[in-house]
Amino acid sequence: MDSRRTQLKDVKKDGITHAGLWLDKFLKTQDSEAKEDNKTLKAKLIDEVTQIPISKEYLQFYERWRKALTQLEDTGLQMSEATVNGRMAVGLGTESVLETGVKLHHTYGVPYIPGSSLKGLAASYARNFLGDAWKKDGEAYTILFGASKDNSKQKNELKEQAGYVNFFDALYIPGTGYNKQALHADVITVHHEKYYQNQNEAPADWDSTNPISFLSATGKYLIALSGPEEWVMAAFKILKNALLELGIGAKTSSGYGRMSLEIPVPKIKKETTSQMPIIEADTSMADSIIASVNSLRPNEIAGSIGSFVEKWRTKLTSTRNKLRVAEFILSKVSPTDKKLKEKSWYKELVSYIETNQEK
Repeated sequence: MDSRRTQLKDVKKDGITHAGLWLDKFLKTQDSEAKEDNKTLKAKLIDEVTQIPISKEYLQFYERWRKALTQLEDTGLQMSEATVNGRMAVGLGTESVLETGVKLHHTYGVPYIPGSSLKGLAASYARNFLGDAWKKDGEAYTILFGASKDNSKQKNELKEQAGYVNFFDALYIPGTGYNKQALHADVITVHHEKYYQNQNEAPADWDSTNPISFLSATGKYLIALSGPEEWVMAAFKILKNALLELGIGAKTSSGYGRMSLEIPVPKIKKETTSQMPIIEADTSMADSIIASVNSLRPNEIAGSIGSFVEKWRTKLTSTRNKLRVAEFILSKVSPTDKKLKEKSWYKELVSYIETNQEK
């Protein structure tokens, strides 16, 4: 059965063809009975899409976009490039004439990573791998990512709050994909189709495989975040680890979506007449010191605790964090250990607490 409209039969691909429209509208035929033929035709359609060049309109749009972001750098915006380590599958589950989908820019038909996906990935990484301050109701998490009424800890104080950091859509950098193409044909092979379809059949070695063609992306993408510099840099560090360790998009368990992100160099701070109320970004460092000290055995405290005091002295900046770390370290010293109490670091911690605990 011919699945193209009559008016589309003679349309040919050219330098301004939209990959998303071609993918959605130009499947040549579709026959509900001929499954194998359909697979071949869908694979051919995917191959056609991978051969569509990036349009000159997108090149112009990308340059305007980058220029606009550059003009915002004085307001706290930072940019960096993230490189796909292999292949990336974003939007695999979106609606499509095929069995698989792909996230393409609505206007220009090129792959991109939605800012909401980047934010969600970074937030998930922070919740699962950082300290208590980065739990869903933690101070650092709420400041960077925001809070909604649904995840407020206090039932009587339902507060909505926008995060300090804005995550922009990550656009494909023209010409950086494999063979200078952003989209490439790929295959998912289903080994036990009936089992996965809940047809009460156990998987077996003699099951027929079912290869399914889909589109994946390669290349570099322009990452842009804006907000207070301390929080933007913290977000970049979290996002760097999340992209490399977890990956973004679909099939991450198979290695898709891993990306290498360069952290931008912090800008020189300009003097300002007012400062935004920022909770110190060294909360996670404080949590790390506390966890490390807590893991020491009693016979290791005397020889090791001095190095953690050095971290306390040089790595922490906020009074709140320095106070709680100092109090925790002192709590690990036995009240009867006179030798440790004579140490200079012990006296320094005691003095700091006495001086700052009322502030």
